[in-house]
Amino acid sequence: MEPNNQMAPLSKNSEDLTTDSPFSRRFQEVDVSSVGLITTHTLKLATGDMFLIACNSATLGETKMTAEFLNVATRADLASGDMASFDVGGVQIALAKVDGDVYAFGDLCTHRQCSLADGDLDGTTVTCICHGSEFDVRTGQVLAPPAEEPVSSYNVRIIGDDVQVEI
Repeated sequence: MEPNNQMAPLSKNSEDLTTDSPFSRRFQEVDVSSVGLITTHTLKLATGDMFLIACNSATLGETKMTAEFLNVATRADLASGDMASFDVGGVQIALAKVDGDVYAFGDLCTHRQCSLADGDLDGTTVTCICHGSEFDVRTGQVLAPPAEEPVSSYNVRIIGDDVQVEI
C-alpha cells in the first residue's frame, strides 16, 4: 500500500508528532469503540501499518469519575495508636488512629512495597518495618528515606460507628 501523505493527525494535541521527529509518521483513525471507561482506537499509519491503542477515559479527562465513601471499619476496630490494613475497592489502605482521629493512607511503602500497617506508629509518623522509611499519616508525605515518593492519602469520615474512606 502506498503511503497517503494527506492523512491528518489524530487530534490537535498530536500535531507536535507530525514535525521532523522520529515520531513524524502521520496516521488516521479508522475505528473507535468504547466499553465502560476503556476506549479503543484503531489507527492506520501512513505506511499502511495498523495498530490498536486502548485508553482509560478517566485518566484522559473525558469522563470524570466521582469518588465515593466506602465503609472500611468501625471505630472499635482501632484503638488510639493502632494501625490496620484493609482492602478498599481493590486498593490496600492503612488506617491509623492518632489521638482519636483516624487517617487513611496507602498501605504499601513506595520504597519496597512493605505494609506500612505492620510498621511502627509514633504520633503521626509511621515507620516502615522493612527499611525505615517514614511517612506522615495525615498527608502521605515522606519524612525520611529511603523512600522518595509519598504514599496516597485519603479522606476519612465517621458516620455513627462506621469509618469510611473516600475512594
